[in-house]
Amino acid sequence: MPGFEAKTWFGLVAPAGTPPEAIARINGDLKKIFSDPVFRERNLAAQGLQPILGSPEEFGEFMRSETLRWGKIVRDAKVKLD
Repeated sequence: MPGFEAKTWFGLVAPAGTPPEAIARINGDLKKIFSDPVFRERNLAAQGLQPILGSPEEFGEFMRSETLRWGKIVRDAKVKLD
């Protein structure tokens, strides 16, 4: 279908109210781990995964945009749960 794209993605989230310092530390640690070429080759590339390293704010915006996009697709297609 022209203009259609669907991807599987994974992310790490924390409960509401988690201190920003804790989130920043976890994000920094994950960036270090995912930037290691050996880790990437053995654990990510072997599974066809490509990490996108960004800020917690960028990931939050990505999740919001995906929710809006797929919500519209579901509504437009009149998808119903049985």
